[in-house]
Amino acid sequence: MRKTIGVRLTAWYMGLFIVSSIATFGVTYFLLASFLQQRDQESILSTLQQLASEYRASGLEGLKEEVSLEGRIQNGKPFFIRVADSRNKTLFVKIPNQWSDFEISKLDDPPVNHTRQWIRIPSKNDKAVLEIATMMQPGGAILQVGRSTEERDGLLERFRWFRVTVMIVVVFIGMIVGMFLAKRTLRPIHHLIEAVRATEAGAMDSRVPTRQTGDELDELSMLFNNMLGKIAMLVQGMRDALDNVAHDLRTPVARMRGIAEVALRSEPHPEIYLCAARLLDEQPRDCLVIEDSPVGVQAAVAAGMNCIAVATPFTRAALHAQNLLAPEWIVDDPGTLPAVVERLLTRRSA
Repeated sequence: MRKTIGVRLTAWYMGLFIVSSIATFGVTYFLLASFLQQRDQESILSTLQQLASEYRASGLEGLKEEVSLEGRIQNGKPFFIRVADSRNKTLFVKIPNQWSDFEISKLDDPPVNHTRQWIRIPSKNDKAVLEIATMMQPGGAILQVGRSTEERDGLLERFRWFRVTVMIVVVFIGMIVGMFLAKRTLRPIHHLIEAVRATEAGAMDSRVPTRQTGDELDELSMLFNNMLGKIAMLVQGMRDALDNVAHDLRTPVARMRGIAEVALRSEPHPEIYLCAARLLDEQPRDCLVIEDSPVGVQAAVAAGMNCIAVATPFTRAALHAQNLLAPEWIVDDPGTLPAVVERLLTRRSA
């Protein structure tokens, strides 16, 4: 396909539209992931604070009783709960059955020395992560509350698939929008091309439509229209001048033609040569006539002009028998004509 400015503009507009959409989806995805992570961590910390208060008030047994009231504490959301002594030995642990893929035993390896920290344990199939918050309790006990990112990851996964589906639609919309914007942008250029073609075809009154937007393309259209107007005025002026010249030339030419026709139909008459001398604004004695017929020689001599006769096999005898010209001005060999003319002019100028 031939690459035109319209195709390139369409590609640029479409690319800009798609990149903008991708950037928007990327920022939206990042903000959504950050929001969901912050929400889960706040939920974990809130539950951790509630259980820590119960542990400090009622001890381990009171905490177990509180945990058993799952509906009131967890609000229908499952949590991982672990209590360990100062040596990080597990005293109590509660983990939902659907989270059995997490290797909880890793929590027994390093002792927890920080008052609060986040621990992340991936599942065996790496599909989710167990995020755990830790809080030290009086007597060195360790209280840990965590939650799986499975729900959050599932929501983000659905969002990613939604983004892919939407991007397919965005590409199609971007192509249509790009074509529309490119066509709208190049419309003044198309009008300019049409006006140039019409002018080449002879339509000097063709003009480029202007949109009155004041932009560069609109200014170009107005300048082009002004140029076409000046060209049209020059062409019309040339036509008028040519008409006047043709009229001025037509009258004397027609007159000469009429005289020539009369002369050809009548006996030898010098008027045709005299008319030619008047048109040339020259005196008859300063004119030179080269003739090949006796009648023409007779008319030239009668007009008082210099005459050289070029004889032909049909007119040689008649020209010599006329005795109107000296034998030196009768050319029997056309090859000697230039020399005879030069000799006559030399004598005239002497």
